[in-house]
Amino acid sequence: MFLKRIVLLIKMVAQEIVLTQNPRWLDNRLKGDQEHWLKYIEFIDRAVGAGVRFVVDGPCVSGTEGMWIGGKCGVHGSCNSAFVGMLGIFYDRLLQNGDYKYRRPAFLDLGSGLGQLVFYAERMGFEPFGIELCDKCYTISQENLSLAEQLGIIAQNQVKLARGNFFPNGFTLKKRLEEEGDEFRGILSRHHSECVSNTNPYKELGKEPTDFDVFFHYQVENMKNVLRFFADYARVGAILFFIKTMRDYFTLEDQPKNVIILDKEEEVNLYQKIK
Repeated sequence: MFLKRIVLLIKMVAQEIVLTQNPRWLDNRLKGDQEHWLKYIEFIDRAVGAGVRFVVDGPCVSGTEGMWIGGKCGVHGSCNSAFVGMLGIFYDRLLQNGDYKYRRPAFLDLGSGLGQLVFYAERMGFEPFGIELCDKCYTISQENLSLAEQLGIIAQNQVKLARGNFFPNGFTLKKRLEEEGDEFRGILSRHHSECVSNTNPYKELGKEPTDFDVFFHYQVENMKNVLRFFADYARVGAILFFIKTMRDYFTLEDQPKNVIILDKEEEVNLYQKIK
């Protein structure tokens, strides 16, 4: 096992596009650096205090329960401060890549909810985009976007959001196992076929999947589907920041051969497409 790990590290270094080699780098940095997640909490507090709806009364999607965000209870699409702290630390490391000397890295939230993470990605320095499946979440996120721009919480005309399924037209979905407590299964099964056949959120964003440097997914989808999408549609060198929320019996054998793990925590996997 140790020998295999050494061989993997050598391969990763040889790729030269790999940004991290320490398998607990993000977690170790986060424990000693609270700056990023505290900034996110302050951002959420300021936005909510100004009237931006990052919290709604009751579940946003039928059958879902509230999730914690910045000390407040949010909904589907929320992301807690620790994960955003990791993303902030990763952004600092990302900028060490010379590719971003003259441009901002493009960020896509796969399931952007009420928009809070996409908005904060703009504050971090990303070129921010989001795609959301739920009609209610998307409607609120557009209202939030307009208000946040008016209030100067985010820059004008920088954040772009689209409604639909982030899987491109023609992508073959594999059904996840029927699991007790899978609160998103019903809403996804009702909307997948409609969204894949009738909408093209990438066209609305003016982008293709190959245009993004960093993908973020707070899991509501089958891990195999998300990684297969990433392996087939992302550009070489792109990063997937994957937050695990459910058990879908994913194994190393299910991981695409052209995708490697840069960092792995209890709930966070950081992937990179290498070829």
